Amino acid sequence: CSSDLAIVQCRHAFRNRDSIQHGSEAWHDQSAFFEVLLKGRDRLDASFWVGSGAILRATALAEIGGIRTKTIVEDLETTLALQARGYVAVYHSEPLVFGLAPTTWQAFFVQRFRWAAGTIRVLLSTGSPLLSPKFRWTTRLSYVSNLLFYVSPAQAMAFVLVLSVALVTGMMPLVNPPGWLIALWAFQLALNLAVTRM
Repeated sequence: CSSDLAIVQCRHAFRNRDSIQHGSEAWHDQSAFFEVLLKGRDRLDASFWVGSGAILRATALAEIGGIRTKTIVEDLETTLALQARGYVAVYHSEPLVFGLAPTTWQAFFVQRFRWAAGTIRVLLSTGSPLLSPKFRWTTRLSYVSNLLFYVSPAQAMAFVLVLSVALVTGMMPLVNPPGWLIALWAFQLALNLAVTRM
């Protein structure tokens, strides 16, 4: 075991497969995160502790003063403190424990709001990996994706607003030549392809 290894996170699995978040016996709304995204993040040294099913090195925790509890996402907050000290987190894509998924919409929304509020607070706070030189650029970029995931609904609402104004007033939101729009689309497509091949 490497001396800089502090966290091993395994894939989440659930005993109650009839939960709110399950689309079928084999699929739940976190499946893509655990089966695709965390595997990719692991290759970029950007895995992190995501609650249940993790093993943490006690000596590494002692070095940072224990599990961080300034926010409501102690797992992410603790991971960042460990990574800032040079420790690494790795992902093991096998379920080793089975938890319980939310069974009501209320419990589901409370859980997701907690994750969103805590993640935004941690990633916009002092010591955030977004700007800290203590993290590799690939790790910082991966944490930007965490932040963007939770602010993307605001972007969707802006699109709805722009579409509504265009439909009601007849004003078009873009008046640039088609070549400019094609260039922007091609740039976005190239970025998406580059990220999926990292």
